[in-house]
Amino acid sequence: MTDPDALAARLTALTALLTARRPLWEERPFATLPPSWAAAHPDVAAFLDGLDHADVSRLEEAEELDPAEVPPAFAQWSREARALTRVPTTHAPALELADKRLAMYVPGRKWAQIHGFAGAARVALGPGVDRIVDWCAGKGHLGRLLGAATGLPVTLVELDPRLADDALDLAAKAGCDVTFHAADALTAAAWAELAPGRAVVALHACGGLTNAAIEQAVRRDVPELVLAPCCYHKAHGAHRGLAPMSVAGARSGFALTHSALRLATADEVVAPGRHRRARRRENAWRLGLDLLLREATGEDVYTPLGTLPREALHLPFEAFCRATAARLGLPLPARFDPAAAEHAGWERARRARGWGLVRSLYRRPLELWLVLDRALYLAEAGRSVSVEAFCERTVTPRNLLIRSSAAR
Repeated sequence: MTDPDALAARLTALTALLTARRPLWEERPFATLPPSWAAAHPDVAAFLDGLDHADVSRLEEAEELDPAEVPPAFAQWSREARALTRVPTTHAPALELADKRLAMYVPGRKWAQIHGFAGAARVALGPGVDRIVDWCAGKGHLGRLLGAATGLPVTLVELDPRLADDALDLAAKAGCDVTFHAADALTAAAWAELAPGRAVVALHACGGLTNAAIEQAVRRDVPELVLAPCCYHKAHGAHRGLAPMSVAGARSGFALTHSALRLATADEVVAPGRHRRARRRENAWRLGLDLLLREATGEDVYTPLGTLPREALHLPFEAFCRATAARLGLPLPARFDPAAAEHAGWERARRARGWGLVRSLYRRPLELWLVLDRALYLAEAGRSVSVEAFCERTVTPRNLLIRSSAAR
C-alpha cells in the first residue's frame, strides 16, 4: 500500500471494526472467565470451552480458519478481520551472500528475518544515500548484511557498549566498513547520526525506540527510512504508544490501551517449544494461585502478580504459591489441597487459552492500525510511504514493514 488516501481509508475501516468488536478483544480471558460477551454467543462459548491445548495450538497456527469447524459467529469475526489485514508482500530480489561469514553466529530463523528485511530495505538505498544507520542494532547483523550488499559504510547505533567488540569483530571478518556508536536511541547523541544522506533501518526496535526514529527522521530530513515496528507496549520516555502519532489516528477517536498494545504483538507462532511449555506452566500456576486467592478473600476478581522472580517458577506448585503470596503479602486459605489447586489452575489455563482464540482474531487488526498510524505520520510530513509484508508469518509474525522516502 503506497497511496496515503488508501492508507487512511484502511485506518478508518480498522477503527470501525475494532470499535464495534471491542467487547470481543478488550477483556482478557486470563483475568475474566468467561468474558462478558459470552452470554450473547452461547454456541461460541460451548465450542471454546470444549477445546483442549492441541486444538487451540492448531487453530492458533492456522493461516485461515475453516468455517466448517467453528461456529458461524466465530467464522464471521475471522472473515471480517482477515478482509482488513491483507497487505502486499515485498517483491524485492533476494540478496546474494558473497561471503557466508555474514551469517556467522546468527540463529537460522533470526537470519531469515534479517535477510528478508534487508532485501526489502536494499531497494530503498538509492544514489542519494552515502551511509546506512542500523538503529538499535545489537551486534549489527542487519547493518553488516546491508553494508556488504551495497558497499556503503554502516553506523550501528546501540545502547549497550558491551556489544561493540562482537559487532566490530563480525564486521571485520566479513570485510564491512562498520562504526559502533554506543548511545541511547532516545537522546540527541543518537539522533545526531540521523542526517541527510543517511538511510535509517530498524528491525524490531521496541516501542518508543521506533517512534523516536520516525520522529527524528522527519525532523532531520533523512532520505530513506525502513523499519519493522515491534512491542508497542514498551514505552520509552516521552515516546509512549498510547497516543496516536498521526493526525489521522488522533482524529479517528480510537482509544488505545496498554492491553491493546500488548495484544498487537502477542503471537507465539514462532516461539520454541520449550518456551511455550514454560509459558503454559507459568500461566497454569498463576491461575491456580489466583483461584486460591479468590477463595481466601471471598472476592471473585483477578489479582495481578506482576513479574515473578525466575527462581519462583522452578519451585513445586505449593512452594510457588506460598513463596509468591508471602512476597506480595497476599492471603492463602488456611488449608488447601495443593494437587487439586494445581489441577484447577491447569484447567482454568486451558479454558482461558481457548477463549483467547477470539481475542487473537483482533491481534493483526490492532497491529496494522498501529503501523498505518505511523505510516500516515510520515505521509502527513510530506514523505512518500509504503506498507508491506517482508516475509512470511512463520518466519516472524512481526513482518509488517514501513518504507519512507523524503520529498525530492
